[in-house]
Amino acid sequence: DKGAAGVDVIPPGGLASAPWDAAAALLWQAPLPEGRDAQFVQAFIDRGGQVVFFPPDRPTAAVFAGGSWGEWMVHAKAVAPETWRTDQDLLANTLSGGALPVGDLEIRRSCGLAGDIVPLASLPGGGPLMARSSRVDSVTFCATTPAARDSSLAAEGVVLYAVVQRAIDRGLAVLAGARQVDAGPAAVALAAGAGWTRLAGSAAAASTEVGLHAGVFSVGERLLAVNRPAAEDTAAVVGDERIDGLFRGLGFARITGRAGDADSMVQEIWRAFLIAMLVALIGEGLLSLPRRLARERMAMGFPLVEAAA
Repeated sequence: DKGAAGVDVIPPGGLASAPWDAAAALLWQAPLPEGRDAQFVQAFIDRGGQVVFFPPDRPTAAVFAGGSWGEWMVHAKAVAPETWRTDQDLLANTLSGGALPVGDLEIRRSCGLAGDIVPLASLPGGGPLMARSSRVDSVTFCATTPAARDSSLAAEGVVLYAVVQRAIDRGLAVLAGARQVDAGPAAVALAAGAGWTRLAGSAAAASTEVGLHAGVFSVGERLLAVNRPAAEDTAAVVGDERIDGLFRGLGFARITGRAGDADSMVQEIWRAFLIAMLVALIGEGLLSLPRRLARERMAMGFPLVEAAA
């Protein structure tokens, strides 16, 4: 229901009259923007809007946010995504930890994608299915379309809905009176696109690096809090093969366990208690042994207790 979702369909050449100030996300299926259109889209991105690009029927050589389309490829047999990122971005796991059914998608046609991009999902052979611009975090490229001839994105529904909804949620956060952004290149780009006034935080940071330091800033009537990314506190799991390679030639012991499994910890604690108990028993036994002098006096027939002087 477009009315309920608040969707505006913009015809070619109509970007000048688009309601940019009230928009949260832009879904673009046309040749990548150039000239005046690129300026409108870039201004939308600079103020925090989210953009998802889908390939047009006839890709051009245009480049936007470091990405560009290649040629369409028709797969003789529908293929499924081989790998995808579940830790962050639009394909991340749900709040309950469940993964999106990305592997159930059927891709019948895909468009080449190249440039300064970070793959989020890849097809067999390594070709990107979905990627994020390495220059602008709010720009995502999808190498296929929801059309039935291209993929099962629309038929499956869940993945497409999650991607669009997450893009909208991120864009809506910008429209709110207060917003939190991660320190980094994206925050620097936002600061460059709009004048930030520091309200809290270290004043020693250079004006060109305000997006790299923690603080609170005002942009017109809105407030922005800059903090370090939450991903920095996430411990990445290193695979066994990499560990074996790093410690090749060195002696080390690997303790394998699962999150929430306390068996290995209990074993370590009981091992320490057992060793301490053995040491205590041995010490008690040594202290309980009769003294050598007492044994000698008994052998010579003397009493064990000496009279006091």
